[in-house]
Amino acid sequence: MMKRRKLLAVMALFLTLLLLTACGGPEADYKSAQSLLAKGEYSEAAEKFEALGSYEDATMLAVYCKACALCENGDFENGIAALQSLGEYKDCKMRISYYTARSWDEGSAGTTMYGRMEQAKSIYNENPLYLDSAERIAALDERIAAAKQSRYDYGVTAGDNGDYTAAIDVFERLGDYSDSEMRSNYYLIRSMEEKATETDFEGMELARAEYAKNSSYLDSAERMAALDERIAAAVEMVYASAVDKEKNSDYSGALDLYNRLGDYQDSVTRGAYCSARKMEETMDVTSYENVNACIAAYEPCANYADSSERVSALERQKSTAMLCRITKCYKLDDGVIIIEVDGKQGYIDTTGKVLSEPQWDDAWGFSEGLATVVKDGKWGYIDTTGKVVIEPQWDYAQGFSEGLAGVKKDGKYGYIDTTGKVVSEPQWDDARSFSEGLAKVEKNGKWGYINTTGKVVSEPQWSEAKDFYEGLAKVEKGNKSGLINREGKIVLGFGVEPTFPLQ
Repeated sequence: MMKRRKLLAVMALFLTLLLLTACGGPEADYKSAQSLLAKGEYSEAAEKFEALGSYEDATMLAVYCKACALCENGDFENGIAALQSLGEYKDCKMRISYYTARSWDEGSAGTTMYGRMEQAKSIYNENPLYLDSAERIAALDERIAAAKQSRYDYGVTAGDNGDYTAAIDVFERLGDYSDSEMRSNYYLIRSMEEKATETDFEGMELARAEYAKNSSYLDSAERMAALDERIAAAVEMVYASAVDKEKNSDYSGALDLYNRLGDYQDSVTRGAYCSARKMEETMDVTSYENVNACIAAYEPCANYADSSERVSALERQKSTAMLCRITKCYKLDDGVIIIEVDGKQGYIDTTGKVLSEPQWDDAWGFSEGLATVVKDGKWGYIDTTGKVVIEPQWDYAQGFSEGLAGVKKDGKYGYIDTTGKVVSEPQWDDARSFSEGLAKVEKNGKWGYINTTGKVVSEPQWSEAKDFYEGLAKVEKGNKSGLINREGKIVLGFGVEPTFPLQ
């Protein structure tokens, strides 16, 4: 009986060993699970790796396979999260990139969301040889092209139906696809064109200018021609409205419209007139500065409507305001009065008309139509209208005589003509006015004469010299005196007998 029992125990042990050998043990299961993983049968592989427990890296492989299974079933969020938990294990980083692309790829299926498709393609391109990335890239190229064309067609339809906002949005998103950039700009101009009211010629002109940049695109040329007609009509309407406002003394409203019209017909002149009238209506007539500013405002429209009459009336107001402020005055022989106001000098005539504003630090009488004036220490000239003829630039300036005047710069005298042209460069220590075409000049304490061209007629040699009178001038040297002629030749005195009757 005992022998029989021992025999049965040995047989049972043999059968167990035989069974274990047939199953292959953990190593065989591990290899089997690896094979399933390689085939992409992730769920089955996960079960086998999970059954192996802590054998080798079966636990991590189980998580890896479960993550891949989740992603393959469309649960990319949880699948990618599981892969991220594995860190640097196996090809997790590449898998994460791949499934991220798959999420964008499959999420855009059946739509025209080419942006998502392009995002997916961009990620696939990071590892184009990984798994089926190359095939997916090729498929996406076709889908992207179809999606863009679909959106392009939608944009055209929207734009042609007047939904410019939608059309512009579509073409801006399409970027450089086909002629999207030009389409976007075209529909933007269309929207500008249609927003312009019947008198908004500025908006129309802006739209036309934009069409002109690509006049051959679509129907831009035809639209430009139509806008030309609309602009002309709008400008006429605005001009008529401005004229009507001006007639009704709405100078502010008229001015706004004339300013919009620019140089259309006489809009500039009318605008200046309305501006001056507006200023005149609101100004303080007792203020000299305000009245003066108003007079200046009428200058651009001096010959328009009643501008000249209004300026005359304003001049009278200006004179009244001026006279109330005069602190000093000096009457000149030619009917001109030098006045002083607030420490500055100017000119008025005997009727009170202002010839030159009180603006000069010093002012002198007129000679040959020009008066010397001083500003900031420099001397210049004005004419009888108060216009500055020669800008203040000289250290000192004399009155004009025979068309020339002595001027001083850097301690030396020269001569200028009535235009300010230098006839004789500053080189003399002193200089006097011209008489009979000659002027006496001093150098190193001696006097001589120059003519109106600046040529020296008599070298500086005389201790005293007088102006020419009837062709002769008295000169002195030492204790002797005599007469010289216009050529500088001694004709009397200094040992020379007279050749003419003496009177």
